[in-house]
Amino acid sequence: MKTLLGVISFLFWTTVCLLFSIFILGSFWPGIAAIPGAMILLIIALRRIKVLYGLWLVGTPTVFIYANNMLSSIPFLRVERAFLPLFFLGMMAATAGKRNAIKPILTIEKAMLALLFVASISVVISTFGKPMETLRQGAWFWLECLLMPYLAFYFARQQDWTERQTNLLFRWLLVAGMYLAVVGGLQLFLKMQFFYPKYLQPILEFDGVTGVIEQRASGVFASPNEYGLVMATLLILAVFLFARSTDGLARTAYILMMLPLLAGLAICKTRAPWLGAMAGLLVIYVGDRRVRWLFLTGAMLGMIGFLAALPYLINSGLLQFRILDFEPMYVRFAAYTTALNMIVHNPLTGLGFGPAMFTASKPEYATTFGLIFSQFQAGVPHNEFLHMLVLLGLAGFVPFIILLVWAFRLTSAARLRAAGAPEWQVDLALCARAIFVGYLCTGMMVDVLLFHYFLMLMYFIIGMSASSFLPGYLASSTTRAAVPTATAA
Repeated sequence: MKTLLGVISFLFWTTVCLLFSIFILGSFWPGIAAIPGAMILLIIALRRIKVLYGLWLVGTPTVFIYANNMLSSIPFLRVERAFLPLFFLGMMAATAGKRNAIKPILTIEKAMLALLFVASISVVISTFGKPMETLRQGAWFWLECLLMPYLAFYFARQQDWTERQTNLLFRWLLVAGMYLAVVGGLQLFLKMQFFYPKYLQPILEFDGVTGVIEQRASGVFASPNEYGLVMATLLILAVFLFARSTDGLARTAYILMMLPLLAGLAICKTRAPWLGAMAGLLVIYVGDRRVRWLFLTGAMLGMIGFLAALPYLINSGLLQFRILDFEPMYVRFAAYTTALNMIVHNPLTGLGFGPAMFTASKPEYATTFGLIFSQFQAGVPHNEFLHMLVLLGLAGFVPFIILLVWAFRLTSAARLRAAGAPEWQVDLALCARAIFVGYLCTGMMVDVLLFHYFLMLMYFIIGMSASSFLPGYLASSTTRAAVPTATAA
């Protein structure tokens, strides 16, 4: 291990010196300034890796956007992607210094590896002989949709989290949520776009939904669905912190922070994340008695507010043309039948893993769900499970289902409680389960595979919960279910 670290250190410093020389010769001042910044991040990664994880999650939808806008002309280079080597270096340094040991691989991680392998082979085969741009898009799709979310799970599970560290991370995420709520409001009501990622514009134009950001709040994301899901996830984190707190002032602060998160969820004007949020909150309502009075009070106030705003909703057309509009359902049924036709003709390997596979193949496989739906078209199947089957067939769908089953089992608050785990770990598992159930419900109506940041955030939180379990925790004996991380440093 020491020899490997020495080789990596030599290559790293050689690369740094070479880049610094090139930047000075070319008078590239952003690159010159980035070198000391990278050194600071490396020091943090080697000594306080959890700080870097927090910066990664909080910075990706906030401050990193502006840096990425300046880097948009450089292929594949994004600030959040540049953090990945730092995470690996931090883990290797901690292992070499015997501060932390690599935890045994879990079944869920084996399923992730299998899915990554199948998808990578699919990208290579489906883009063979095609223009380099097609291969680049497939590689980007693989990196953003699969690799980074699964690495988020792995990095989080390899750490031993304390209650204080968990609370601190979630508080900073709520601060990011306040920013996203303001951004969504400015975007929707004042048409302000200076904070929007410029590198997402080609994706919007490709999907034909450029105008969607003017009709519904999408914040810094490519889709109002992802914006709504992120706000719902942060709302669940606020509920977690509220339930854990015993200070009256702090509890009041968490309630006040829930209001802009709820507003952000509302202005996405999209039903799929609304249903996902309700499903997730229902999981918490059933599993945690401490917050039931809060939910019931919020539901009553929400009903009163809805009745008071009903004349405005009718006058604005939002109720008739958005909430009660059934045309999106027609689009979904038409997309479902077309997707099923693709699956029937390509059951084992699918069409190939890439962002444009469904759209490019739609003319060949397009079909109708009765005569009424023949006029409707869709750029995606609008269903996470059908989309995975379309792209990878059973070869990718089987490990995907195994992954989901184990993600559900690894967020079992009941098993942690039976094993005598600390109460905060039980609450964290319930929080992760709520977010995951919201994802499953939303995935029945939209393609969550495309929501890169949400998947990173969700799998990271699930990984934090899974770090409390041993690989054999599902055995009949529950005495070895939980790892005693409450006193971990």
